[in-house]
Amino acid sequence: RNIEQLISIATDIAYHNPKVIPVCCAIISKLLSELDDSKHISLLVHAKLSKMPNSGFAQIWLQRMLKDNLSYFKFSEKICELNNGQI
Repeated sequence: RNIEQLISIATDIAYHNPKVIPVCCAIISKLLSELDDSKHISLLVHAKLSKMPNSGFAQIWLQRMLKDNLSYFKFSEKICELNNGQI
């Protein structure tokens, strides 16, 4: 029943098992849409998943998951810069 707790669990699963990042990002995205103010939780999820080694794949899915608030986030993956028209 606690959405923040469910987001935390899904983020931890994605962090420890990169194979499930697409599924976890879809779940987190759906849960974030249920929150009234999701900016703080989004920042925490982004910070956690950006710490992953070789996080390029995760950053692509993060960008897709956080598409509503992209101005708050910095992505180091080159393909993520396509959104800004910088490549």
